Amino acid sequence: FVGYGITAKDPAYDDYADIDVKGKVVLMLRKEPQQGNPHSGFAGLNASRHATFRSKVLNAVKHGAAAVIMVNDNYGAVINQGKAESSWKKAVAEFKGVADELAAADSPSKELRDKVGKAAERIKALGDSLDGDFDQIITLNEAGGGSITKKAPVFFAKRSEIDAIVTASLGKSLVELEAAIDKDLKPVSGLISDWKVTCEANIRIEKTGAKNVVGVLEGEGPLADETIVVGAHYDHLGMGGAGSLAPWTKEIHNGADDNASGSSALLEVARYFGSRQEKPSRRLVFIAFSGEERGLLGSAYYVANPRFALEDTVAMVNMDMVGRLADHKLIVHGTGTATQFDPLVDELNELHKFTITKKPSGFGPSDHTSFYTKKIPVLHIFTGTHKDYHRPSDDYEKVNVKGMRRITHFVTDIVERTVESKERPEYKATRPPRQASRGKPRPYFGSLPDFSRTVKGYAIMGVGPGSPAEKAGLKEGDVIVKVGKHDIVAGLEDFDVALREFKAGEKVKVVVKRGDKGEKTVTLEVTLGQPR
Repeated sequence: FVGYGITAKDPAYDDYADIDVKGKVVLMLRKEPQQGNPHSGFAGLNASRHATFRSKVLNAVKHGAAAVIMVNDNYGAVINQGKAESSWKKAVAEFKGVADELAAADSPSKELRDKVGKAAERIKALGDSLDGDFDQIITLNEAGGGSITKKAPVFFAKRSEIDAIVTASLGKSLVELEAAIDKDLKPVSGLISDWKVTCEANIRIEKTGAKNVVGVLEGEGPLADETIVVGAHYDHLGMGGAGSLAPWTKEIHNGADDNASGSSALLEVARYFGSRQEKPSRRLVFIAFSGEERGLLGSAYYVANPRFALEDTVAMVNMDMVGRLADHKLIVHGTGTATQFDPLVDELNELHKFTITKKPSGFGPSDHTSFYTKKIPVLHIFTGTHKDYHRPSDDYEKVNVKGMRRITHFVTDIVERTVESKERPEYKATRPPRQASRGKPRPYFGSLPDFSRTVKGYAIMGVGPGSPAEKAGLKEGDVIVKVGKHDIVAGLEDFDVALREFKAGEKVKVVVKRGDKGEKTVTLEVTLGQPR
């Protein structure tokens, strides 16, 4: 038993101190100590990086564990039960409201009667859940997938099955052990004697192909060999699962805003240019990307296998979530990626009358990033996130169609001015935006992940200008396989965990595989920057 399975420097806490787990199965609790304490040494009421599944399993592997068994923490079960009770009480109040409305109606409508019926069904369902088990076995997707378990099998068990074993061996129940750790932040790890584990785990990952959809409108004249890409991703989350912010549901995630809105706008921009009598001065390539939600896969594939030469691709305009225009507010990313873009946006907005927030950086969580890493100027149009993001509730009735029409006209004008301009947009380097970190901030490295490649290690599609990675000599296409003493096997999250072991200003040796087949091993020294 290894408590929460955590080894931390700040606060000083180590569940593995004075215990040898090499070749043994470790049993651990989810999350971290003192979760309900705002003054916790970890992250207060927020979960620190030590609470993640990946961090816990990597730490177990680092200490030589043969396998991991994890159980729910008691604090989480109590909180979940409280939430369930609160939801039930809220449903009862809502039912009373619609029942009173029904009683007061002289001739109640079918819609009102259906509303009462649904409210009653909700009460029953939530009431049934109160009698259920708050010690739930998690699904594979909830744990973040299976790549980490290449090093050791990982299992999840019910507390009720494990508690008697722990009590018999350690003299205290799981609840008592958690309380002891929370009290003074001292580990209570110990050997569960007279027990052995026989186990087997198999994970089969099935891959399938996906398609980008490309439409081409050839240009005419001296600039006809230059290309402008207009893009939007058309994939979403299907029935939920990985990426969903409502992972407990199995409902269809239609993604009306993310990104049926951008896909629709893309079709309308293409229709406009395709219906003109005259050909554009530059080639227009319209791309509906797939795989964006899995890590910009479609756009990363295109820039690695371009239909038209990237050196002659002069700009990329991207639309991702343009369906929720409110109070005329529009966000335009990439205004600093070309000398011409900032004044162009201002000039065109005199006609379109948006309240624009300009973001100079060409980096961000959408397909324009794939092009910007190739030093292609980009603009990304966005109406902002909302409470329905990555949930089944992102549906068509909440889309502002009139706002989409305005945005589409704005994008069409941007593309038209760029297509017909005699001068090519002049690329400018920008820095990646600051990223929110979980728990203690990690030092700045400056790499850009390439999720389109399946490799052992952390593949990068580029580095930020002026970043520690660029200064050290890391390049597009490199695969990072070691940071200091830490082997990088399972990609970005391995890299993230390793990087957090260092501080800004430290010089760290980074080993990369370089070349088309990773045939060359290069060791570079990176001086880490201040957290961003």
